[in-house]
Amino acid sequence: KVRKAIEIAELCHLNLVSELHVMRKQYLDGSIPTGFQRTAMVGLAGTVPFRVPELGVDRELSIRQLSLEEDSCREVSDVGHRITFRTDRLGMPLTEMVTEPELLTPLELQAGGRLLARIARSTGKVLRGPGAARQDVNVSVAGGRRVEIKGVHHHRNLPLLVHTEAFRQLNLLRIRTELERRAVKKEALTIPA
Repeated sequence: KVRKAIEIAELCHLNLVSELHVMRKQYLDGSIPTGFQRTAMVGLAGTVPFRVPELGVDRELSIRQLSLEEDSCREVSDVGHRITFRTDRLGMPLTEMVTEPELLTPLELQAGGRLLARIARSTGKVLRGPGAARQDVNVSVAGGRRVEIKGVHHHRNLPLLVHTEAFRQLNLLRIRTELERRAVKKEALTIPA
């Protein structure tokens, strides 16, 4: 699995780390029974050509890092705060590629996700099919907060999801502006205990 991750890192022109160190990321949501995910950084700071003529894109896409991780359980239901997980992918090795925040529109994001998937598939050593590749997407607008959308299973879903989240944030900022215009105090919005 390390060789596959190194091959993908080299395709992304990443600087390989001199030693792999296994780190533990805490997972407190129950999706990993140990409470932590093992992760090893493989490469840092690379670029890939990013050309999408129909969007007017012709530049480099910066890849911040590529790491090798173990997968967590898959949530299948959450009813009344009782979460049920499937363990079919628990512990499976996966690579995680992180781009710099350079994908500025929903369609650019979709094209960037497809590019990274093509790079990984070009090795001939990655799984394909539903759920084999998942994207976690950070969305933010000026003045808003970064929100992570986790586990998007297909590139075709990305544009609508990020568009909807960006507009949700814009509407929250509009509400805040209107509350400030009306001089509504924070205390008036507090629910008494």
